[in-house]
Amino acid sequence: MLKKAQRLTTEQVSAVIKEGKAFHSTLFTLRILVGQKTTGFAAIMSKKITKTAVARNLARRRVYEALKMFGIVAMIKKGTNAAILCKDKVGKVTVKEQAIDLKTLFMKAGVL
Repeated sequence: MLKKAQRLTTEQVSAVIKEGKAFHSTLFTLRILVGQKTTGFAAIMSKKITKTAVARNLARRRVYEALKMFGIVAMIKKGTNAAILCKDKVGKVTVKEQAIDLKTLFMKAGVL
């Protein structure tokens, strides 16, 4: 799990989703907003994908762990806010596969 200081607030998430640029992969949709004061991340899992809060929270925690465990957070350019929207396949893969997919997305976005 990421520290609270590294996670986005509700207002920041809204701004990233509204103004950010989108990048897509098989597991995630990444919305990036560069040039902010702080660097932060948000993992978002829709109720359309999983109805139970337990499953949604597990998926979010795994995304945060993938960001932290494989050093993606440390490599991101400062001042980048990212909203990571999970797709339905994310619950069926390992944390390592999620980390590889996230790293590819951040490279595609040009912030890694």
